[in-house]
Amino acid sequence: MRINYLAAFLGSLIILFAACTKISSTDIGTGLIPSADSVITRDTVITVYAKNTGDSIIRPAINQNHVVGNLEDPLFGMTDARINFQLSLPYSNFYFESTKQNLFFDSIVLVLSYNGGWGDTTSPIKLHVNELDNSQVFLPDTSVINAYTGTIVRYNNTDAFAANSSLTDVPTTVYPNSLGDSVYVFKDSGINMIRIRLNDEFGRRLLLNYDSSNAYKNDSTFHNALKGLQVYADPGNNALLRIGLTDPNTKLALFYRYHPIDSASGVVNSTVRYFTVNSLTSAHSNFISRNRDNAPISAYLPPNGNPDNKNDDLIFIQAGPGTYATIIIDSLGLSNMPNYIIHRAELLMEQAEDPSPLEQYLTPPNLFLLAKDDTSKFVIPGFDSSNIATSDAIFSSSYLSNYYDFGGIPKKNTTNNSLYSFNISRYVQGVITKQNKQHPFVLYAPYNEPFKLYQSASYSSAHGYVTSSPTNPAGSGRVRLYGGDGDISNSHRMRLHIIYSIPH
Repeated sequence: MRINYLAAFLGSLIILFAACTKISSTDIGTGLIPSADSVITRDTVITVYAKNTGDSIIRPAINQNHVVGNLEDPLFGMTDARINFQLSLPYSNFYFESTKQNLFFDSIVLVLSYNGGWGDTTSPIKLHVNELDNSQVFLPDTSVINAYTGTIVRYNNTDAFAANSSLTDVPTTVYPNSLGDSVYVFKDSGINMIRIRLNDEFGRRLLLNYDSSNAYKNDSTFHNALKGLQVYADPGNNALLRIGLTDPNTKLALFYRYHPIDSASGVVNSTVRYFTVNSLTSAHSNFISRNRDNAPISAYLPPNGNPDNKNDDLIFIQAGPGTYATIIIDSLGLSNMPNYIIHRAELLMEQAEDPSPLEQYLTPPNLFLLAKDDTSKFVIPGFDSSNIATSDAIFSSSYLSNYYDFGGIPKKNTTNNSLYSFNISRYVQGVITKQNKQHPFVLYAPYNEPFKLYQSASYSSAHGYVTSSPTNPAGSGRVRLYGGDGDISNSHRMRLHIIYSIPH
């Protein structure tokens, strides 16, 4: 008997492929697995609609990085970031070692702790320091209250704060790429230090005009005498520098000499006193102004964007204070899908190519996706919409524990553009199997704002964060994405890609 070797080979291939598509285990839709020994796996694409929606607001806490700098972004427009903050005394009833006539001023330097940058940090940046106008009220914003403790945790970031006077006779030129080099100065050496020389008149005021009977009695009297400082950059630097206000490197250093009161020898001692930022008593704000009037983004945001158009061909996401978008999955596409087993449902989005020379520096942010109703945003519900444990985003101690798997961290394609993929498999399984309600989604670049873990729960009883610290540094990160539409010829469009199994 002659053996048909070709037929035997093809038969083996069929058996092999059947084995590859068999589902051995799954934790969603287990009741849908047929009794047959195999299933057929296929995929499909469902249309989504994306719309640029509006602005977001952030308020960095005093122990989080603040940013200073100036950007001219060809896609997103102008950014002016300024840091406003108060300094505190070395201690209450502060005094110097000798009488006023025996004190001799040397110099005064504002030292800032540099924690990295975003944008073109290869170019020099010119920094200035202003004294805040004493007539302004630099107080906590009472509308910003911790929803869990009821205490005020942020200061008003929407006020630019006018300057009383400039404290820098000339700007200080900073080279970010060299800030990692060691600095050696009198009693104050280290790395990642931005040193800004302030004018002598200001230094003499601190040394000779104030004492423990007035400004140096306590922090409150000191803040009445010195409302605060503002650090800002010249236009055109195209970078934001991250500054740690409460880091040991951040301080106002007053260098001076003195004769000991009881010394007859004429010896002069050189020393330095530091005024630092106190996390409990120092007011602060990170004013970040966005001017998008002459940039392409302006055509897509209210009031210029077309409100009747449910889809924008381009989506602009800017890290906070920035922009966000609303995404809606085509309802008929999901509701008409049979009761199949969903292996993976991923919301795919791609960066639209940007020919700007700054593109290599203005890198994309991490993104996040939330469900939305009329009043709030919450974690995307899963297969069992009443149980957060079945959602695609997994939380532990109120923090997202599977950020990478859930999606939102950009990856690069072959053309070096960024790709995002959000895994919403449980959500899709719940819609097609249990007829769970479909929700619009909110796409944004997260900072550290709280959001609901359940649609019906209040923030105080069930809230979560993406991470325990800001996901994107303040003001840093932006990406222009392709929008979603029904044009299947657009291979870059935002879309829902589903891999599913059919009983065989």
